[in-house]
Formats: sequence, structure tokens, C-alpha cells
Amino acid sequence: MATTQQQQQSSIAWFLSMIKGLKGSAGLRKRVDADYFDPKKDATIGQMFFFYYDAKLKDELPYWDKFPLVIVLDIDATGFLGLNLHYLPPRLRKMLLDRLLKYKMKAGSPRAFMKISYPFLKAVMADKMFQVCVHRYLHNHLRSNFIIVHEGAWENASMLPVQKFQGATARQVWSNR
Repeated sequence: MATTQQQQQSSIAWFLSMIKGLKGSAGLRKRVDADYFDPKKDATIGQMFFFYYDAKLKDELPYWDKFPLVIVLDIDATGFLGLNLHYLPPRLRKMLLDRLLKYKMKAGSPRAFMKISYPFLKAVMADKMFQVCVHRYLHNHLRSNFIIVHEGAWENASMLPVQKFQGATARQVWSNR
């Protein structure tokens, strides 16, 4: 079984292979053009996305993530609720993904999995270690479109050390769980 450090190195290699030969964000936009979504129109429950965010209460929060990696749980007119995996250390990210993927297999269909919700997650997870990654995101504070992470790449994406915490280091955030 691979260590967390080996998984991160593998994820970085995967990410670099995905963007190989690209120059700047305009090149990335062209490369993933079919996977580049308008979050106000294209957010989908059960999907994983990267995006840039500017927290509404950033001056009051002890820390927040400027580049979340989120699995969307619920959507409304003003924003969405999601699991930001960056608030968990890599080992716990993997545990959470394993649980979600087991549920998906039991759900029997992709449509059933898309109905995943916060109440379901709260009921299914015996421990509360994952509650820290549940966050609400407002559409008017999004600073980019969504870049979708397809299911086959969830583990690789989750192991990337790309969190952009403001107000604290990743280690400080993870120690506050």
C-alpha cells in the first residue's frame, strides 16, 4: 500500500501530465474546455470541482481556502454546500473518498449517487471527523469557473498539495480538527 507521500507524488505527476505543454491559464482553459463549467449554471450534486473563491467573511474567519476542492452536496439560488477536501489531511481525504465511493457502488446507479446530501453523510458517518470539511460557497464570491475532476481522477486530485489557505498553514488547519 502506498504511503501518503507516495500518493502525493503520484498525484503531482498525474497533474503535471494533464497540463504538460500548457502556458498560462488561457492554455489550461483551452485544454479542459469541455470540462470548464460556469458554476452558477452547471454545478452538479455529487461532482468534484476545483475553483477560486473569495470568502465573504474572510476578515472574521481564522482561515479559509482560496482554491477549494469540493464535492457538491446541495445547490440553491445563492450558492451551494460542499465537502472541501482540503480541510482534511491527505490520509482522511482518502478515507472520506473511500466511504463515498462505497456508497456509490451500493447506490446502484449514477443518478442515485447524485442525490447525495449532507443529512445522508451525517447519518452514514459514525464519526464527526469529516464535518470540518462541510462549507457553504456563495455564487457571488466565486472567482473562477469550475474545473471538473472526473471520478476516475478523484483520488489523484485529492492528494494534490494545492490548498491555498489564507490565515493559516495547512498543518495548522489540520491540527484544529
